[in-house]
Amino acid sequence: ALGHYFSLENRSHLESIQRQFLPTLEASRDLEDLLEKIQRGLHDAAAAENPDGVRATEPLQAEFLAKIDVLEANGLRSPEELGNLRSSFTEYYRLAGQTTSKLIADGMSDTLLPELAHMTERYNAIHAALRRATDRDRHQMATAFRSAIGANEQSSAWNAILSVSLTVILFA
Repeated sequence: ALGHYFSLENRSHLESIQRQFLPTLEASRDLEDLLEKIQRGLHDAAAAENPDGVRATEPLQAEFLAKIDVLEANGLRSPEELGNLRSSFTEYYRLAGQTTSKLIADGMSDTLLPELAHMTERYNAIHAALRRATDRDRHQMATAFRSAIGANEQSSAWNAILSVSLTVILFA
């Protein structure tokens, strides 16, 4: 019965890693990558003076928002944190798209500099928040693995104790 209990506990740890921790970590890393791809796409559109390049980032925006939905479904992040991320990203993307479009249409100007600075600040804030979240997700997954290993070691120890105890009783 004790061995069965530890087996179920191990299974529970491993299933939570598979269902929650790993998909959350993957989504966190994907969000970092998507944010960088969006920023790079907008930069390339501005450098090439290509208005279609701005629109070409829209699928990346949709994918970013879908990854936030994945995080919500996994249940390891608070609704408040994800709501803040969604609104910060949505505001950044709106601002970045408008600013890049103005830059393409009108060229660089002194009036555009504050918008570029604000866009950069928003990007940096989101990027830093994503990096912190990914680091936290890595830590949580490592903790979950350590718990599974600990449960496995505890199970092995109890099995050894029971085996020795039964051997002593049988040969006593």
